[in-house]
Amino acid sequence: MYSGIILLVEDNAGVRTILKTGLELNGYSVQTAINGKIGIETLQREKDYNLILLDLMMPVMNGREFLVEVNKHNNLKDIPIIVMTASPDMAAPQNTKDILEKPFILKDVLQKVEKWCLPRTETSL
Repeated sequence: MYSGIILLVEDNAGVRTILKTGLELNGYSVQTAINGKIGIETLQREKDYNLILLDLMMPVMNGREFLVEVNKHNNLKDIPIIVMTASPDMAAPQNTKDILEKPFILKDVLQKVEKWCLPRTETSL
């Protein structure tokens, strides 16, 4: 486990705001992208991401297209990815670490996130 920055790729503004706020209140540093295309562009500009929370159903570039694009880049494909979906009983797509079924509660998100990323502490700032 390690600390770092989480990239949240989610098109729904309400879900994005709730997750970002909830994670930050629990000590995580979070950046957001409103679709997969912006998520890829963000990852290529900034290299310090330690976890990606990825919605599967988005416009422009959906989560599955995002996963294909991430796997083309050696410097990105090792970042752990947790997918978020409203599809019940869906298995986590290949090359992802876990799945969060929507609707979810913050406690469930935090439990999955803390497997891959520690919250920032005063000493890690």
